[in-house]
Amino acid sequence: MVLETEDTIAAIATPYGRAALGTVRISGSNSYSILTRIFRPRSELPVQSHHPTVGKIQTPNHEIDEALALYFQRPNSYTREDLVEITCHGNPLILDQVLKAILVEGARLARPGEFTYRAFLNGRMDLVQASAVNDLISADSLYQAELALQHLEGKFSARLQDLRARFVDLISLLEGNIDFSEEQHYHFVGRDEAVGRLDMLITRIRELLGTFERGRLIREGFSVALVGKPNVGKSSIFNSLLGESRAIVTPVAGTTRDYIRERMTLGNFLVQILDTAGIRESVEEVEREGIRRTRQVIEIADLILFVLDGSSEPDREDEQLWNETNGRTRFVICNKADLSSFHRIVWHGEEGIALSAVSGDGIESLLDKIQKHIENRIRYRSEDFLVSNLRHRDILQSSLNSVERARTSLSSNMSEEFAMVDLHQALQRIGEITGEVTIDDIYQHIFRNFCIGK
Repeated sequence: MVLETEDTIAAIATPYGRAALGTVRISGSNSYSILTRIFRPRSELPVQSHHPTVGKIQTPNHEIDEALALYFQRPNSYTREDLVEITCHGNPLILDQVLKAILVEGARLARPGEFTYRAFLNGRMDLVQASAVNDLISADSLYQAELALQHLEGKFSARLQDLRARFVDLISLLEGNIDFSEEQHYHFVGRDEAVGRLDMLITRIRELLGTFERGRLIREGFSVALVGKPNVGKSSIFNSLLGESRAIVTPVAGTTRDYIRERMTLGNFLVQILDTAGIRESVEEVEREGIRRTRQVIEIADLILFVLDGSSEPDREDEQLWNETNGRTRFVICNKADLSSFHRIVWHGEEGIALSAVSGDGIESLLDKIQKHIENRIRYRSEDFLVSNLRHRDILQSSLNSVERARTSLSSNMSEEFAMVDLHQALQRIGEITGEVTIDDIYQHIFRNFCIGK
């Protein structure tokens, strides 16, 4: 559904629940007039733009609350429309009454992301920055927040604009060649120079694409999967890593029928811990489905904690499962160190990490080892620039493919018109990232994931 942008919208902009303060936001051409009808300033002076004003929110029948009103006159506001923010006591009942009074005066309830959507449409930010707003709000780790802020400040957009300018410059020169070469035998750019410019574009795009894997791990979280045969203690370790009883633990083999995913912050990183069903031969349909999903998790996990029962010798099932995890990064875990029969196992040349999920011994050391592994894998510094959005990665890859086809055309002495088709396509794809190319379904997909009030 396409969002209307002509009417005045309103929403509670702070999280639901009791707090010291809460804020209601209004945006649109009638924002100021609505404010004057429900807000009585303490002083006789009218509310002025960018000047906080203390007063009372009231309806014709009663006073609702004392409040601080802040009016932003267009275009100097978040949405580049007239915008009002009313801050009062953060009781949900009071905030609901304030919002209801605003809606009675002619505003409508904003849809998710509609304030930022209007900021985008009015040129306040591009689509990359708009997406970063939601990423910043949703960040669970310091590095997620830093990466989102980078994009919000326009650092990624600036690189894309540089790429776009290079595309436009080369396209204009090649178009000049096509228009003038036949009659006047004049070339604005030679083929060798054009190929050199394409090589530069290819290098720049590849550099951006090369940062994606590190950016993805920060934005989506580093996935760590507990893998092992049934009853080796995977769910107990899962609970110990989280510090809470999240997974059901019983002595019965095959208790976990599906993988369980939980998020935690480790240092400055978001980590997703996955507890998986034990892999074994089973005739039960539900357990077999859980085992199938475990195999899917093995394929996508960034790190596998391969759990062995340290109170007994590894067997054929352990060996078969180890072979299924070939090619994945693995830590060998020897669980049940609290038992008298425990012994540390050397498994395929790797000494297992001894721990007890029951007593908690070794859990902190394991968390430290995981954190160091993530730090070495990502090697993130706050000044680093990383592409982190899958959609951006896919568009950049498509653009790169087009540029490479254009280079092949020019270096093969084909007509420059063939290269032009691919270059125009590459330029259009870059525009899809920033929003310079209008694709409504992309907009709706991005903004519907926002919270209401943002």
